[in-house]
Amino acid sequence: MTKSSTSSTGSKWTGMVPVDDTALAVTDTGGPGIPVVYLNGQFATQGYWRRVIAELGTEWRHSGHAVGAGGHRSGGPRRQPQQALDRSSVPDSLVATEWFSSGGTEPARIWRYDFSSESGYLATGSSSHVNASAAYETNAVGLQGVLSHSATSGGTPNFYVDDGRGGVGQHGILWRQNTSGATAAANCGQDIMYACWGRHTESMSYWWSTGRVWTLTEWAADSAGHWTGTDNAIPQRVLFSVPLSSIDSSLS
Repeated sequence: MTKSSTSSTGSKWTGMVPVDDTALAVTDTGGPGIPVVYLNGQFATQGYWRRVIAELGTEWRHSGHAVGAGGHRSGGPRRQPQQALDRSSVPDSLVATEWFSSGGTEPARIWRYDFSSESGYLATGSSSHVNASAAYETNAVGLQGVLSHSATSGGTPNFYVDDGRGGVGQHGILWRQNTSGATAAANCGQDIMYACWGRHTESMSYWWSTGRVWTLTEWAADSAGHWTGTDNAIPQRVLFSVPLSSIDSSLS
């Protein structure tokens, strides 16, 4: 990290800042220091970074930008916090979904973006804009991850999406969906029969060489499910993987 410039103003940035078709909730320490911007969805708030902020000190200006509250649209893409690479499509593509609260009712959308022939870049149209090659709407809510995979190269894809239910101790629901319907693992959940997936899971990734799906559980809260940034968090963050074949065989 190299220092290069300082902030032109010492006043704090507060409130909701519009950015394209969404808004960012801003928490800012203010001051003349060099700005450090934290961008990571809900984890960009200062509570999660308090130790880093304390160590860096007042020589730096700390600005946390978290995506605005869920359940809000103006007709365009809002939040795409989950993305995954699909190597079974032709060409390779990136899929993304948006998040709304698991307690809500608004369906989420899923987008597919093709990669260009230039390695590492998404394909652009005649206007040099990156446009989705396909878009879907699902009735599933609370989506915290998305994965797309086809059994044959270029075949009809299945979308695997997880409802990361937010209650304390609640397992999530993993759905396999396509344009013909949806399936989920049945008769294993304690409070909901389909709640058979990990607790509060996040993005998913398919490891092509091993056929395994990787995901990470998300939890940073006290025993009541609260998190202010000063509470004693329960260590429930686990990185784990399961074969995609076992997921498919469990869905009904």
